[in-house]
Amino acid sequence: MKKVLILAYFYPPSVFVGGQRIDFWAKHLHEFGYYPVIVTRNWNEGQTTLTDEVHHNELQVEIHDTHEVHRLPYKRSTRDKLAHRQGMKLVRKALTFWELLTSNFSIKALPYSNMFPYCDQLLASGEFAAFIVSGRPFQTFQIGHLLKKKHDILWIPDYRDEWNSHYRSVTSLGIEKWIRKLERRSEVRWTSNADHFLSVSELWVDRISKLTGKNGSVVKNGFDTIYPKVQRPDSNLNILYAGTLYPYQDISTITNSLISIDNPKIKFYFIGSCDSMESKQKLNALAEQYPDTFHIQEKVPKSEFEKLIAKMDIGILTSYKNTDGWLPVKIFDYYAHGLALLLCPSDNDLMEEFIVKTQSGVTVKNPEECESYLKKQLQAKQEGTFDTPRSYDLGKEYHRLYQTEVLAKTLDTLTKQELNNS
Repeated sequence: MKKVLILAYFYPPSVFVGGQRIDFWAKHLHEFGYYPVIVTRNWNEGQTTLTDEVHHNELQVEIHDTHEVHRLPYKRSTRDKLAHRQGMKLVRKALTFWELLTSNFSIKALPYSNMFPYCDQLLASGEFAAFIVSGRPFQTFQIGHLLKKKHDILWIPDYRDEWNSHYRSVTSLGIEKWIRKLERRSEVRWTSNADHFLSVSELWVDRISKLTGKNGSVVKNGFDTIYPKVQRPDSNLNILYAGTLYPYQDISTITNSLISIDNPKIKFYFIGSCDSMESKQKLNALAEQYPDTFHIQEKVPKSEFEKLIAKMDIGILTSYKNTDGWLPVKIFDYYAHGLALLLCPSDNDLMEEFIVKTQSGVTVKNPEECESYLKKQLQAKQEGTFDTPRSYDLGKEYHRLYQTEVLAKTLDTLTKQELNNS
């Protein structure tokens, strides 16, 4: 069985979605001939923020029959320590800027710089067939770049998101424009000796390839488990938005529809966080004004989230302004739990394509269409005819096991090429 080293900043027991992809690879790559060794940082159980102090912060090594996990101590930066202190916003911004700037030149600027010597030591054994570095944070690609030069290992950046290849990364602000230019240069430099790269959609692979000059492969995100269909006997229509709400998302289609209907039997649950204070304030205002309809809750541990999502009927999706080629992880959570997917408004892209292909929901164009749909679903819920059978065969390519096999076949090809070239 070939060993593969995977560097992943995000990993359980934190609840960041970035860790789900690597966690599944860790537990299932052995089924296709690979023994993964994961290097990550320590996290608290159910941790939902980046800046918390870690309670058990010594080196922890877990050795399983199928994989290993090496959890490294995490040294909080000054910025982390100031995260929850009042009146320190400008100081935190200055420290963030300093880290963004200096990380382009030295790994030592990063609070997780200990990942470099640790991976260096592991690769020195000569036991590994490949080294995958999963971004974000993209600054970890520098570790791949340097260790490739030192060990001549087959190294592969894994782009869970785009970095500088997307047009939305362009800005007209002076200092931000300068940072973007610096990061773009860093991305090209740090991937210059990569042997291949991975990303989650064909469009992203194409754009990243044009920027870096490297060939890439698609290894999609997806769902881990298909959950048994749960009968939802209550007469309420329960609607869920899970995850982070970003400024470039507009959820007014669904919120305006709910306000217009004004029926306490239709309940909207927001479980997650807002990336802007403005969005958070708007949601909180809705919850105060319409307490029977809008229910706002912060991120919760996975076990608690599983209980909550089992009570839901509809999963809300929205388009992302100036973002394409992307399926958010929440679409797979909704799908695997049997929720009806409601995309409002459409992204005219992969989300709508997924819904059509898997026959798992609908897309609406405006609040009027959304209102009509919700009224029909409430009636169906009250009549006991809401739940409909779902053919998961239509979405089988989005199962993480299917995509893990895709990854393994990619590794097979690359390691064979590496052997022939040596």
